[in-house]
Amino acid sequence: MSTSPLLLLIIFTGGVVWAGRQVSEDARVHGVIRESVLLPAGYPLGSGWSLRWSVRQGNSTQVWLVHNGNLSDRYSHRAQLLEDDGSLRLNNLTLADQGLYIVIATDTQGTQRRKEIYLTVSEPVMVSWLAVSPQPPISGRPLTLVCALTGGVQPKLTWLKDQVLVSRSANLSVAALEPSDCGLYTCLAEDSYSSHNSSYRLTVPECENSLILPLVLLLVSVILPIFLAILVKLYCCGKQQNNTPVHKREEERGVMDTPSLACEGSTDVVYTELDFPFRRTTLPIARPSVDLHAIYSQCRL
Repeated sequence: MSTSPLLLLIIFTGGVVWAGRQVSEDARVHGVIRESVLLPAGYPLGSGWSLRWSVRQGNSTQVWLVHNGNLSDRYSHRAQLLEDDGSLRLNNLTLADQGLYIVIATDTQGTQRRKEIYLTVSEPVMVSWLAVSPQPPISGRPLTLVCALTGGVQPKLTWLKDQVLVSRSANLSVAALEPSDCGLYTCLAEDSYSSHNSSYRLTVPECENSLILPLVLLLVSVILPIFLAILVKLYCCGKQQNNTPVHKREEERGVMDTPSLACEGSTDVVYTELDFPFRRTTLPIARPSVDLHAIYSQCRL
């Protein structure tokens, strides 16, 4: 049984296209200026492999980066050869680093393997400026925020208001500025390799006035209960002292020199009478007897 030449041509062409696509996917690496990038090799140096790295940039001749495991002087200050798999790490990238990087691995039997990696380098995406029109903003009038980007690879722009997504266009427009439109607006630019943002706080006098009432209510809700509690405590203390006979208050001072202990420690319980089993015994002030009996009364408004 023979195979037709047309079928063999289709199979061969499909295999070449599939293989070429796999190589192009595996052999492309992208980096960003002033950052680091890893060029993978996959040949451990400790397994008998010797590596040579070279680069061809544009129409220039091939330049050696690594030869016999040693970095060239040109790249020794910002390149690193990883012994685990022979990969090459380039630091502090520039646009001049873009090019075709070739690694040739040779085993102990002299068999060579070749891998090509095409490195592309781009500037990081950046918000170059953010403008607001009119300036200053006027309440009740239209408002436009404009954001401009530079660098990046197909960057995308997003507008956030108080960290909430509001738009994905370059310009953000407000038909009539209201106090509810006030807030922190952020222009976020990002691509697959970098991101950058710039913010603008939008405010008008009406926005500040709208915050006064909630602030006053908050202060009243916190301070008023405390003030009422102090008044209740002072009232209870004064009422209890007025209702206590003078001779009993003097006896309390003679036994224990803490006439205002009840008012200072509690608002609802006061001691009105102290009864000791041995009245002629002088008790220490700091340590009353364990047989002390107290009859308390609750202060009622």
